Amino acid sequence: MPSIVDVGQLAPAFTGQLLQPTDGGYDDARRVHNGLIDKRPALVARCHGTADVADAVRIARTLNWKSRSAAAATTSPAARRSTTAS
Repeated sequence: MPSIVDVGQLAPAFTGQLLQPTDGGYDDARRVHNGLIDKRPALVARCHGTADVADAVRIARTLNWKSRSAAAATTSPAARRSTTAS
């Protein structure tokens, strides 16, 4: 799995957060409402806009990862996120 530095080089204009398992906030970002689901994606991308979503999808394609997307249950566009899993 690439380090966060490698991922940052893939999306230099990304304005949200790119969280890997070793990063603070990763566990909160990957958690879903259903406590029976315990997925541990290689990367969680907290997107701030459509350009960030496009970057997150491009990262997943470049690294040949499967990707999943989810929107946070808030009205704040900054809280929406896209989750990328290996």
